[in-house]
Amino acid sequence: MPGEGRPHSYENRLHQLFQHLAPAPDLITLNSFFWDTRYFGLHAQHYGFPSARHSEFRVLTWGELAWHRTRLQDVVRAYRAAFPSPTTKLMFRLGQPHSTNMLDANIGTFQLNRSIRQAMKTLDVPIFEYKTLAAIHAAGG
Repeated sequence: MPGEGRPHSYENRLHQLFQHLAPAPDLITLNSFFWDTRYFGLHAQHYGFPSARHSEFRVLTWGELAWHRTRLQDVVRAYRAAFPSPTTKLMFRLGQPHSTNMLDANIGTFQLNRSIRQAMKTLDVPIFEYKTLAAIHAAGG
């Protein structure tokens, strides 16, 4: 998007933005979903992969999903190391599907969300979904 800065690695941002917090936060909600989906297309362009892989709205490869899970696990471990207090909880927010699914835009979203669920399950990190919050709100909660 015009005007948006480029994504930063968590290694730099974690210390720059959060380590000064005192006391430690009670809850940290992690999410990098839309930067991640953009990354796959930009990575493919940079390395000269076929143009079908340049879009952020596409089927992701097994290798891309495996890399992403490994990276997410590294992020969780880094946040846990930075905030070792047992009172600081981590949660991961999933990506939101596109409302229209035009051009199969949700395929990658569903793949990433499923992959994220598996990675967070192995690390015992709860998942936060906006659709659940919206359903509670719609029910008057």
